Order: sequence, then structure tokens, then C-alpha cells
Amino acid sequence: MAELTQGVLVDSRFRADETLSTDVGEASFLGTDEKTKSTVVLHQIGADELDQLKAAKGLDHAHAATVLDLVVEADGTGVLVVEHVPGETLADRLEHVGKKTPVEAVRFALRVADVLSSLHGAGGSHGAIHLRSVVMEPDGDRAGPVLTYGPPRRTKAPHRSPERGDAGPPSEADDAWAASVVLYEMLVGSLPPAGGVETLEQVEEAGIEDEHLRQILLHGLSADVAQRNDNITPFKRELARWFVDHAGDEGVPAGGGSSAPSKPPPLPPGASSTPPSANPMAMASSTRPPPQKSSKGLLIGLAVGGIVFGLVAAYIFVPTDADVVEIERHAEPAPEPSAKEIDLSEVSVMGQKETTNCVSAQLPEGTFKKEQDLEWVCEVADPRVGGEKLKIEVVKGAGGTVTEASGIYAKLGWYDMAVFSVAYTACCSEAKKIELPAPAEGCDKMDEALVKLSIAVSDSADISESASAFEKVVQCELDKSRASLYRRPTKIDATSGEAFKDLVEKAKP
Repeated sequence: MAELTQGVLVDSRFRADETLSTDVGEASFLGTDEKTKSTVVLHQIGADELDQLKAAKGLDHAHAATVLDLVVEADGTGVLVVEHVPGETLADRLEHVGKKTPVEAVRFALRVADVLSSLHGAGGSHGAIHLRSVVMEPDGDRAGPVLTYGPPRRTKAPHRSPERGDAGPPSEADDAWAASVVLYEMLVGSLPPAGGVETLEQVEEAGIEDEHLRQILLHGLSADVAQRNDNITPFKRELARWFVDHAGDEGVPAGGGSSAPSKPPPLPPGASSTPPSANPMAMASSTRPPPQKSSKGLLIGLAVGGIVFGLVAAYIFVPTDADVVEIERHAEPAPEPSAKEIDLSEVSVMGQKETTNCVSAQLPEGTFKKEQDLEWVCEVADPRVGGEKLKIEVVKGAGGTVTEASGIYAKLGWYDMAVFSVAYTACCSEAKKIELPAPAEGCDKMDEALVKLSIAVSDSADISESASAFEKVVQCELDKSRASLYRRPTKIDATSGEAFKDLVEKAKP
């Protein structure tokens, strides 16, 4: 089939009924699934896109349209069959309001970025990201936004990066560029230069007053490809850090205009809507200075906000080298009102539980290969138990492969308690202080040493001193023959501390 036309039955199942777009290349049609009688969208796909779109079939994401089939034709072209997601698109909304507030724009961009992260992780690329491919408010009860696959599919500059041009195939770098274009359009109300932006001043002149947002756009749309993001991860991380600090700024336009905020999209079913409060671990040390905002660091903003996007998800499995511990789920207690209330619908960018997202963010990208529930973390105040369980999750979560995290975990020894403490400190704002057995005579408290080490990690400070203090406490307990009390090795290997530092570095944005 050289061209998808009206009335054609694709794969003896999907009928092309109504033309949607034929003015920029391959055709798109509204159609019918003859098997289920549901409405679908059919896109003609060029040979240059086939390989990258194969991974989209089977992708399951709350904010992505489901790809039902990808039919490859004898002439090398294909037909992409996608569920129909009716509703108001971002293009429709911007025609009425001109531009979105920064909080709204970043919220939507985060969810789009997370879809792309999942797609790229599966080995594919999208290739057609623009305002009409994002359904802002789907009809019915579905939470928006939903990233669809067009139309149109055959986009042009500036939604295509300069390197892709008119004829190049989709790629992760091109998707990262297109996502930045969409963010620019939401914030400015018009398209960026087709060749990219040269300086921060140029972005400021376009109407972006927030310095961090200007940097995010420059990193995504730099005219110099060497200075530009080549994948979606930096874009997503920068947006998440900005969002944690600004989620309470709803209603403030990017350039000081009068754009009215829209109603935030609802959380998917089962997600919590309770905002976290300040981190109790931060209060455990009266000498700790106020956290400083920064664009770098493992946990920037996490200890303050207690919420962050998840990098990847994983699944829970039965351990082979430790006793199975069944965790009884309890409803999380309602937090005390905070000075800066955060609507969780503005923060939960993946439609998943906040603790799972946050804990995942403390580990290197790619740690978990399958969906996982880590909500138990905040119910386990004992780092001995928590360290063991998190180690099992990481090793099994590699899905039979060796990830950076699972490889490092084999060398951690006593430091697996430190990794758990870092996650607990950052993510469990309403939980009680971590607790360990009373120290042996003459030894310092190990739980306090772990808290100080975790705070140093969360502040992106030099952890050498706090790590040494932790090792000193461990050695003191070992000298008292108390290794069995902690269920840890009878010595602390020098390589374990280096492994912990390596894990910290690899988890940094």
C-alpha cells in the first residue's frame, strides 16, 4: 500500500474513515477498530520512522496514547494505529489564553517528558511532538495531559531540530528538542527561532523573566548542538527541581501578563493528594544550615519538598537471600498545614505514588526495569531492615541484568543502611526519626551518624567527613563484637565507602 486512503482496511481490522491531515506529508485518518468497534487514529508512517516507533507498541503510561498496532507494508512504509484521545489540545487552549503560567507549563512539560523518558528507555522515539499532539484535557475521566502521535506526523522546523531537518529520522535528541519547543510555546505564546536560541538574553527578551526557566530553555534549544541536551533526562530533572520550588506560584504569568491559570489536571485513581511537609530529618540536626537552592546535586529540593519525579519504575519480588517481609499498607496520616501548600496534582508527574517516585530518584537512572511499589519505605524506621529490603528491590529490580546500582550494591556492606537512610530522609516527611539499637558503651549513636551523612548527601555537600564519622561508629560497634546485632559483616571494607560515594555520584542529575 503506497498511500493510506479513505476506506482502506488495514491488517484486516482497522478501517480508515475520515481524513485528519494530509497537508504536511503522510496522511492521518480517524478510523474504526472493526474488532472492538472503538475509534482509532491511523497515521501513515515513512520508512525513516518505522524502527523508532516499534518500541511505542506496548508502552503503558498514564499520559501516553496507546499504540495498538504498527503495520509494516511491503513498500517499506507503515501504518501506526493509535487509540483515539478526544479532548482539548494545547493548541486549542493557547489560541484562547495566549500562554500558560509557568507552573502550568512546567507541569505539562514534565508529564510529556516522562512519557518520552519511558519511550526512549524502551529503545524508541516519538518524532512528532507539537501542541496538537498533546491533549490537555481528554474527554471523560482520564487525567491530562496525554501525548498522542499527531496529526500531523510529518512535522517541520522548529518542531524538528536543525540536525534532523526535513528528512531525518526521529531520535532521542530530536524529541528533547521538540519538548523544549512545546515548553517555549506554552511560556511565550509563540514559536522559538527555527535554528535555536543563542543566549540567555535572547530568551529573556522573548518574555521569560525566571532565570532558571531561561537556562532550561537554553539547554533545550541552544543553537550550538554541543551545548544542547542530547536526551530528555536533563530537561526532566531541571523542570522537576524548578517545580518543587515554584508549585505554589500558580497564577503568575511567565512574562508578567494576564494569562489565567487553568484547572490543574486531576491525579490518576489511587494517587495521593496530600502534600508533604518539611523533612523531619532536617530538624534532627539543630546545627544544620538552611538548604540552598542549586541546579546540581543528588537531592536538590527533595528534602524541602519531599516530592520529586521518578526516573524509572520497578516491581517487587520474592528475595532469595533474605527473609520475606510482608509490609501491611496503612493510610498515610494527614500532614499538618504547611506555610506553602502544594497540590499533589501539580507534582505527581507520572501518575504514580510519591514515595516510590522519590525513592527511585535517589538511585542511578535505570536502576529499576519494571514497575515497583516502594511505598513501604516510609513505614520502616529501622535502617537495618530498610537497607536489606531496598537492596533486595535493587538487585531483583534489575530484571535479570546488572545495572549500575545492583553492581554497586554488591560492594556496599554496612553502607546499604546509608543508602536507605538517604532515601528515608529525603522522601519520608511524615515518618518518625530513624532508629537503631542503643550504642555500645563508648560508641556514638549510629542513627545520628546516618542522619548527618544523609543530610550531607541531600545538600550536595562534601560527604567525606560524615562518611568517616559513620565508619568510626561502625568500627566502634565491631570492636564491641556487635556485628550480629546489626546483621552486617564483621568488618567494614574500605571499598564499601568508595562504592557508596560512587552510587551518590551516579545518582546526581
